Amino acid sequence: MLYMKDCANHLKINNEPFQKNYTKAWNEKDITAFMECHHDDYELVIHSTGEVKKMEDIDWDKMME
Repeated sequence: MLYMKDCANHLKINNEPFQKNYTKAWNEKDITAFMECHHDDYELVIHSTGEVKKMEDIDWDKMME
């Protein structure tokens, strides 16, 4: 499993570093741009509970609030 910190400097979206795009999308609450940073098989792991959510299970509008 690759973590963002391990691969962020190597990935590019529209020829921009991944972390720059990810952070910009998060800060601007741009859900479309934020979603482009994730693969369809992305899973969000909530470590405190062990819960795993797939892309379609996440309420992205609520998360970006």
